[in-house]
Amino acid sequence: MGKAKQVEQMIVKKFEQVLHDRFKELNLSQKGLDAFPVIYNMQIQEIQNMHCRIKKLFVVDVVQSPVKTAIQYQIVTDRGPYWYEIGLKLIPMHTLH
Repeated sequence: MGKAKQVEQMIVKKFEQVLHDRFKELNLSQKGLDAFPVIYNMQIQEIQNMHCRIKKLFVVDVVQSPVKTAIQYQIVTDRGPYWYEIGLKLIPMHTLH
């Protein structure tokens, strides 16, 4: 494995930990904490499939509303920036009386 690929993997892994810590601060359920790495890895894979070299990842914003909790982040690559969001949406349930 080339040195550039190792550096990229280190950047991706470090940012995954940053996201995990931020989600823990937001008091997400355990199911949410368990699901986010799968989605994050899919988003990273999408970038890598476009043959982009990841140079930097950082949090842009945290969105908290009654129906949504999400972290928006940016991936800076050799082909420009890409923006992603990862989080949970609450689906209101209605009961009939």
